[in-house]
Amino acid sequence: MEKIVSIGKSYVIYNSGNNGYIIYIANKEDFKIIKKMKMFIYEYKNEYLSTLYGFKTFKDRIFFDDLVKMPGIWPKTALNLLRDGSW
Repeated sequence: MEKIVSIGKSYVIYNSGNNGYIIYIANKEDFKIIKKMKMFIYEYKNEYLSTLYGFKTFKDRIFFDDLVKMPGIWPKTALNLLRDGSW
């Protein structure tokens, strides 16, 4: 069963079937431990790691995608910009 099983300061743990995923988020207030909730996921992948980022709205997910395409903006920086509202 897919659901958020834990919420940390900057991440949620999402359970899907027998797999658990750490998904980094900007605002923990956007998510709740419930059975069903829509979350928009961005996967950042390079030769060394694969990291998931989750967003409550598709608009935030697209904005995040636009930020990480900018030179010098990495996913964690983009997430901090969304968190702080400093964009």
